[in-house]
Amino acid sequence: MLKYVFSQEQMECLNHIIGEKNDISLLNNFATKELSDTDKEFFVEKGIINSDGMIQDDIKESVEILSKPASLVKLMFTGGINKYEHTICYDKSLKKKISFTSGMDYFTLDNGTNDTDVLALFEDFVGKSSMKSVSFYQKLSSQEALVTAALLDMERRTILRAFVDELPYTNNRYSFNMIWRMVHSSNASIQWFVYCIGEVLGEHLTLKQDHLKKVLEQLVEIGLISEHDGQYQLSDSLSQLSNRMIVIDNVLSVETIGTDKEDKQVSSGFTCLQSGIHDLLRIDYDGTDVVFETISSALLLENIERFMKMEAFTN
Repeated sequence: MLKYVFSQEQMECLNHIIGEKNDISLLNNFATKELSDTDKEFFVEKGIINSDGMIQDDIKESVEILSKPASLVKLMFTGGINKYEHTICYDKSLKKKISFTSGMDYFTLDNGTNDTDVLALFEDFVGKSSMKSVSFYQKLSSQEALVTAALLDMERRTILRAFVDELPYTNNRYSFNMIWRMVHSSNASIQWFVYCIGEVLGEHLTLKQDHLKKVLEQLVEIGLISEHDGQYQLSDSLSQLSNRMIVIDNVLSVETIGTDKEDKQVSSGFTCLQSGIHDLLRIDYDGTDVVFETISSALLLENIERFMKMEAFTN
């Protein structure tokens, strides 16, 4: 079994040693660094290269999977200030793999990854329960999702202020200008749904005021908000969701990347925001629509397991 732990600089050296890689290799995230005599001595002692600087025969297959994976699954967990990333790279048969774990200041390569252990680690992070506090499901356009996120953020902020100031809380109404500012002024923090939606979409949308007006009308039409004399109010279900997710504790994302039967690169995945063991919101974007769905922590773990089995590329 192969297992190595590297620093950032050692990963850059390894990237230089390996050289060629394909488009989806995680090594593309690292710079390259030519080896000093000390570096060369380190990699020789680790059994990665021989005295001539060539990769040892017994690890070539694992190095090939790392540098030119046929497919991979990325798991990312952010809790507080800590960030944990775990990537599993597969060969074309999906029978051989090598995992890559990124910690605070270290990187681990391991070809003996046990999926059960990885799932157990994520269960420690998120907990496990079959219950959820609020039931909510809605498919939205990207613009509708962004505006909904802004309204949720405003409601969460209002609820928190009422709690801190010891004031009675009622389901609040928000003006057009307040919503427009929220859409465009959220900080880059996992505490804001607007920021998280931008990360899911891969871009931070901006809306002109006439476009925002149209989106608000669409949200009224589908019943997510109501309009009262130019003021907008969340539906009961969205208000309940805001109350349950005032503070975001964890963000978890899963992504698989591989090729289809025509050798075209495809990917799928989701992001999940968590406030508690019974309060998780799954956000799924297919390139066109965004789905908001509350799920149990037990279902989240089942979803992770399915992605780790690369079901999208085995059916």
